[in-house]
Amino acid sequence: MTMGQLKNDMIIAMKTHGYSEKTIKLYTMSVRALAVHYTKTPLDITKQQIEGFIYWLRTQQRSEATIHIYYEAIKYFLRLHGLAERLPEMRFQRNSAKLPTILSQEEISALLSNCASLKYKTVFSVIYSAGLRISEAANLRMKDIDFNRKLIIVRNGKNGKDRYTLLANETISLLKEYFSVYHPHEHVFYGKEVLQKISVDCIQRHFKKLVKENEMDKSVHVHTLRHCFATHLLE
Repeated sequence: MTMGQLKNDMIIAMKTHGYSEKTIKLYTMSVRALAVHYTKTPLDITKQQIEGFIYWLRTQQRSEATIHIYYEAIKYFLRLHGLAERLPEMRFQRNSAKLPTILSQEEISALLSNCASLKYKTVFSVIYSAGLRISEAANLRMKDIDFNRKLIIVRNGKNGKDRYTLLANETISLLKEYFSVYHPHEHVFYGKEVLQKISVDCIQRHFKKLVKENEMDKSVHVHTLRHCFATHLLE
């Protein structure tokens, strides 16, 4: 069986059991990395070779959380093909929880003001002002924006739940300006083509670029905006 067939079988099985697109991508990439490491099909890889691969990941100074993802992906693949006995038993250290980076309201305002792109300024502003996850912003549809009630409907969020969140006055003005320039159809934010929703990777890449241009701490990520939303509401 080719790697392409193995990947497709894994994707179908994971989708059937409700795994997220992000997890499916991580798991299939992890199994492929194992196969590439030994230049052989993962169906023929032994328990000792899996242990060797995990050891190699540690020598590459991968984080404990990242190595755990590789391990869980390999475990899923082996169980899918009735090869669970090949999985070595391993323990993983729990990383001590770190408090997320929180920017002040002034820092957020300055960061967004310095964003030259109307499109990405709007994306980042919606994420921050509505407390959205990146995937929720990418999946946002025109019908989910309620200007009259000043609400955003978040559909199929974490654990498949729907919820309402805030739509701030400044964000309403920015969205209307964005609509007048970009004319979105189905998805609020689209990629290269108007009928194609924007990707999570694209949002992350442009935010990373904005952070670098503003010479900010590298620990600031798109998800930082969501943490700031919650903190600033309390303030």
